Amino acid sequence: LNTMLEALKVSIRENMKVAKVEVIDVPAGATGSFYIHSDKKTGAVVVVKGSEADAVKTFAKDCCLHMAAFTPEYLTASEVPAAYIAEQEEIFKAQMAADEKMAGKPANVVEGILKGKINKHVAGICFESQMFVKDDKKTVAQKIEEVGKEVGASLSFGDVKLCVLGK
Repeated sequence: LNTMLEALKVSIRENMKVAKVEVIDVPAGATGSFYIHSDKKTGAVVVVKGSEADAVKTFAKDCCLHMAAFTPEYLTASEVPAAYIAEQEEIFKAQMAADEKMAGKPANVVEGILKGKINKHVAGICFESQMFVKDDKKTVAQKIEEVGKEVGASLSFGDVKLCVLGK
């Protein structure tokens, strides 16, 4: 790596350093893709396990575009820390308490509205729950299932990484 970096520095006459290197494993029978956004600061890598079919390659590339466009913080809702959810609940409770329309509503109704707000928020920050960039009628999880049926394979995500420089 150092030899390659030194050769690149000499050829483009620019001093640079590698801040982070990560090896992504693409196992046999899987498809990997990457995307670097035009801003050269946002990149994504997605590995889809279960098939190497062309439709899966296209889907993996589209998932990279999705990652760069929507920059999800988590892969699935189960990865969201409980402390984060509790913090968001407090924020939503304060907003609801200040809303005149909420005054006098039964506690169970308020609790249901709060739960709905939390679920919507979590869906917005989790990759598999977000509406797919190329089909806004389906979530990413629904789309991987659809592509799996199309190619006759059970698909799942392997490594999914997003890198945004400066974050």
